[in-house]
Amino acid sequence: MAKIFTLLLIFFLISSNAFANKITINLSSGLPAAGIVVYLTAKQNTAEIKAAKKLFHQSPTTISQHQKKFAPYFTVVTTNTDVTFDNLDDITHHIYSVNADSQFDFKLRKGSTEKSLSFNKQQSISMGCNIHDWMAGHLLVLDTPFYGITDEKGRLKFTALPKGNYILSLYHPQLKQTDLEDKHEIQLPLNQTYKLTLQRQMAETPPQQSLDDFDFVENY
Repeated sequence: MAKIFTLLLIFFLISSNAFANKITINLSSGLPAAGIVVYLTAKQNTAEIKAAKKLFHQSPTTISQHQKKFAPYFTVVTTNTDVTFDNLDDITHHIYSVNADSQFDFKLRKGSTEKSLSFNKQQSISMGCNIHDWMAGHLLVLDTPFYGITDEKGRLKFTALPKGNYILSLYHPQLKQTDLEDKHEIQLPLNQTYKLTLQRQMAETPPQQSLDDFDFVENY
């Protein structure tokens, strides 16, 4: 019976929004903005919104330290998702968070995996390594499951989302503060592609590369 109810619920959500809600993001130069996180927050927590959220489940996520870099450079998860830090290098890393509500600080020896962490509130976390100063990583924790990342042409589409009013927000570690704070109210379903242009030029992504051959502090 529960399985039948779930199938009917999925059918209802899809049929209530039979076509994809398409969004296009461009850089301030007019070129496509690839790799931008777009997330939607419902203005009203309706029964349909609650049902759609219950259908969402995010698997545990791994952030690796590989070749003295964070891989991937930035990660997006929803609240209460397990995040594991995995050291794939043959040296020690000392991972720490900055500018975040949830502070963490731990060492990862060669081939070791830190106990998974999870975060119960929305926040943007910047990370570094106390041994290798050039390492930089970012973790975005969202309290909404309605998010995606633009493709190489700056395009993204949301399918089977309940109708209603949403706040559209953007994220990328290299976005300027004006674009991070800019909020856009949209109504779903969209009757045409929603187009958005960034206000400011994005910063350059750091290379995560050492200027010397320093690898490890003995007995650290």
